[in-house]
Amino acid sequence: MNRKPNFFACILLFFVLLYPVSQSWAAADSLYQVIEELDIRVEMRDGVRLSANVFRPDAPGKFPALLMRTPYGNGESGNGTGHFFASRGYAVVLQDVRGRFESEGVFDAFQTEGPDGFDTQMWLGAQPCCNGRIGTIGGSYVGYTQWIAAAEGCPYLAAMFPVV
Repeated sequence: MNRKPNFFACILLFFVLLYPVSQSWAAADSLYQVIEELDIRVEMRDGVRLSANVFRPDAPGKFPALLMRTPYGNGESGNGTGHFFASRGYAVVLQDVRGRFESEGVFDAFQTEGPDGFDTQMWLGAQPCCNGRIGTIGGSYVGYTQWIAAAEGCPYLAAMFPVV
């Protein structure tokens, strides 16, 4: 029998997989101050450096991470998506794909998203703020960047939420 997954069940599963184990659901509304690190250069296997904006809780410890790789621009200081999730206990990385905005290289749609996504996930999983669990988020082309990178087999990838 072919059943469509329940949208709300998918969202619940996403947060269950990534919610920090050390916190209770009752503490989900507690807010952290946010540290922003803009235009961090993440080196790919061929030496091209991609621009990433990192938003993380201003607190000691390691947190699950959310990654969005986008050709639409990784935003600026005060990014709403970055702040929303970082203030709730996630390390958030918003990255311009190859050849777009502040990232180096040549944009060739769909061609390097698998290896670049894998390299970025490996970099993120090894960061001091990351607890080793990464979820990917976003829609449209950003959804594609999730699917194609997942096929590369990063051991840190715990959940995906592609939309559209």
